[in-house]
Amino acid sequence: MGQRQDKDEIVYGDDCVGCFPAGKTPKYVYVRFSQVEKCPDPMRVPPNDRVFKLTQHEYNPCDWFYQGSTWRVEWQCAPDPAFVWFWLMDPETGVEYFNENPAGLPDEAHTYHNETPACDDFHGAIGGIATVTWQLETIKLMGLLNIKPQKDLFMEMRPLADGKRIYKYCKLNDATNIAIEFKPD
Repeated sequence: MGQRQDKDEIVYGDDCVGCFPAGKTPKYVYVRFSQVEKCPDPMRVPPNDRVFKLTQHEYNPCDWFYQGSTWRVEWQCAPDPAFVWFWLMDPETGVEYFNENPAGLPDEAHTYHNETPACDDFHGAIGGIATVTWQLETIKLMGLLNIKPQKDLFMEMRPLADGKRIYKYCKLNDATNIAIEFKPD
């Protein structure tokens, strides 16, 4: 279904000094995995095309996480030296399904590539991509297209391996669909 687009503002949390400008650290980030390939049984099927809402950690403002019974997703930013730590794991077994630790500060909707080396007892999936967004980009796109936030408006963002993104806006009550290919600079 996608993320509801009924507000045109971002909820900001505590400052993550060094990773975001003062007053601009998002309280929530959204993660979407795509094309992650399952390793042989007994590994779980990866959560491709599912959106996870991660919440800023109460004590560490540079750490966002989602903890469910099936998946744990964590995204961290470290300012010195600048790098991002990003992973998906099964909290029950500790098996890792996605991991990338790129150098540099976070960029919204950056395409992360799974660095899991191979299928083994500690890695349940290989390959695939993921994005992390906090809706700044989609709010800007909605403004450029003169799309107003509404309770029945939903957005899906699909990452492509080459860094491009497809934004799809859907209005439920009249089945309107708009898809936009976004090519970052």
